[in-house]
Amino acid sequence: MPTSRSSQKPPKKKLLAKKPWKGARSKRLGTSAISPNLAIQLFQRYYPDAHCALNHRNPYELLIATILSAQCTDERVNLVTPALFERYPTPQSLAKAKQEDVETLIRSTGFYKNKAKNLIAYAKDL
Repeated sequence: MPTSRSSQKPPKKKLLAKKPWKGARSKRLGTSAISPNLAIQLFQRYYPDAHCALNHRNPYELLIATILSAQCTDERVNLVTPALFERYPTPQSLAKAKQEDVETLIRSTGFYKNKAKNLIAYAKDL
């Protein structure tokens, strides 16, 4: 019995007509990986004005802000981090923090219990 047209799936659309990275694979990483230099070139070509929306002054603050940004908007993270970084300006100070105190500061970002636990664990690792 022939199938009706309405039950057939529409063909998938191609997003890019040509893959600019095809043939420029990294031999060291295997055929499924793009070389780091090519990845940087592609990002710079297709996103020339890219910038980080999270406010940070150093790698420590960027790491903390990135962890907080999970399931949360960058705007909300940028509202929360000034008080957090004022209270815990270094990884050493955050490593000594009580989880409940960190939870209070980051509560509005959602999933604050797990985030606080992970922030303190990362600070201890640093």
